[in-house]
Amino acid sequence: MDKGIIDTGFSQRSTESSDFINQLHLNSKERALPAGQADITPQAGETSIYHDEYTIHKEPSLRYNFEDIASFAAYCENDIDENVGIILYTDIGLIGLHSRMQPTGNRIRYDFKFSPELMAWKNVINHSHRLFRKFLEERLDELVDTTIFQALATLKMNTSITFQSDFDDDRNYGFIYEEKEGKGCSKIPKEFIIKVPFFANDAPQEIPMRLSVPPPKTPDSRPLFTVEIIRERRLLTDNVTKLIADLRKALPDHMILHGEI
Repeated sequence: MDKGIIDTGFSQRSTESSDFINQLHLNSKERALPAGQADITPQAGETSIYHDEYTIHKEPSLRYNFEDIASFAAYCENDIDENVGIILYTDIGLIGLHSRMQPTGNRIRYDFKFSPELMAWKNVINHSHRLFRKFLEERLDELVDTTIFQALATLKMNTSITFQSDFDDDRNYGFIYEEKEGKGCSKIPKEFIIKVPFFANDAPQEIPMRLSVPPPKTPDSRPLFTVEIIRERRLLTDNVTKLIADLRKALPDHMILHGEI
């Protein structure tokens, strides 16, 4: 064996194979195989260093991490043999293995990503009424029903408003506002619907949203607005199911299973 290989990664060779293997300094991508497995052929991107007593098998790093499902599917169709490879999925993404017999071998990945439009809504956290009104105004085309914007639009940007639970009901939040013209009250819907893509590169779909306005800590506290997806976990599961159904149509001969390594 080449001395240069012996000097990089492990200590001086011992007379016993088992003792020698115990001295190996292997990283997480390397493993020592018995001498009987020295005829294992490396997968693309792998490296095996052979010796009469051991084999050092270096596993490859992730080959590709795709940014869209179309690219993932195209790669699987052209480069992953449907008779040998496998595609696994969870609620967070896809893994494509070149060989289901070697789960530590070459692989590709695609992580599910919320669309930028949906992420903008998910990032509405503790907005003042001025900031929330401005946000709604910029995204009127994504509102299926503009009632929530109309309710806020009746309040001037410099209006002083306070939370008033006495005006609450099952469908609306109640607020007291004060302007130069006098005082008044307003109701803002607790739920509304937007139409945006769920995953990036998807077609828009109707997504129910919930407005959250926690009770103020003091009488002088101003209301803060937060929105969240109603039944987000269920929507995620439904969209993953649809995505996988489309992928199975695009790759009818590939094995696509729900699971992970």
